[in-house]
Amino acid sequence: MVRRGLSQTRLAKLARVSQSTVSRVLRGVRDRHGQARHRLLTYARIEETIQDSSAEHGVKRVTSAFSRIWDGSDEHATAIVNVIDALAGLKPAHDRERERKRGRHR
Repeated sequence: MVRRGLSQTRLAKLARVSQSTVSRVLRGVRDRHGQARHRLLTYARIEETIQDSSAEHGVKRVTSAFSRIWDGSDEHATAIVNVIDALAGLKPAHDRERERKRGRHR
C-alpha cells in the first residue's frame, strides 16, 4: 500500500470506511462481516476467501517456517527435532500440568 502511495487513512476515505476497518482487514482480523468490510473489499477489488480456523492457521505457519529452514536431510531433521524438544518448556503451565496428569493415569 505504501509503495502505491496509499495510506490506510486515504484508502479508508476512498472506500468510505474507517481507518480501523482498513487496519483490521490488513492484519487479517476477521471479527466482523459488516457492510464496511464488504465496501472496503469491493473497493480494493479483493475477493474474500474463507479463512482457516486459528489452529489450522497456526499449523500452516509452523509448517511453512519448518519448510523454510529444513534442508531435507535426516541429520538436519534430527537437529530441528532437538530444538523443538528443547522448547517444550515454553508451553503454558496449564498444558504441562494436564500432560503430567495424563502421564500418571496411563
